[in-house]
Amino acid sequence: MPDFSSEEGPHPDAVLVGQAVSRLAGVSFEAAPGYDVLTDLVLADGSQLTVAEKADCHTRGLAIAQINGGRMPATVARLSILGRFPEWRAIEAVARKSVCGANGKEAWFRMVERSAGEGRPPMMVEADGYDRVRQRPHPGAYRKARLTPDPARLVSDRAEYQAFVLALAVLAADLDGTMAEHRVDGPGRRLWPWTCSGPARRPAAPFR
Repeated sequence: MPDFSSEEGPHPDAVLVGQAVSRLAGVSFEAAPGYDVLTDLVLADGSQLTVAEKADCHTRGLAIAQINGGRMPATVARLSILGRFPEWRAIEAVARKSVCGANGKEAWFRMVERSAGEGRPPMMVEADGYDRVRQRPHPGAYRKARLTPDPARLVSDRAEYQAFVLALAVLAADLDGTMAEHRVDGPGRRLWPWTCSGPARRPAAPFR
């Protein structure tokens, strides 16, 4: 923490650390093929996520994860001052619930063709799948389920946790042997702490 009452400049080692942290702005993270941070997630009813559900959660979670765009220097500084790591634990059980309509009953959906405007090919959009006249679902109608709480948030949290651990490792390597009076250790945290009770096989590197 800065000492604003000091009449001396910052320690030379602190200047080196500040410069190394600033260089983290050039570090970016891209999920490696097969990236999966939900291997341990079991739903409240004991079932697993479907392949489609898991892929959707990862796509949306990585889209909101703050792991790129030059964010890492500010993230490292903020969490280091607070003495914290990003949270990676699931706070509450995830349940799969049916999507219901305004009447509280399970809703029906269907894909229908709609005009996209003059000169443009028609497009398929999701619409109400229940036939109000015949009081039954339209042919080909389907029901949907939603996951609550949304596991995409957990994907984002775990991606940010892993990016932070890797950023600290980069920082330690960058500072290795450069400081006069201090030594920087690596983060000392597991990249995949949620798999500790899982199979012994080491997961692939999370980012490339």
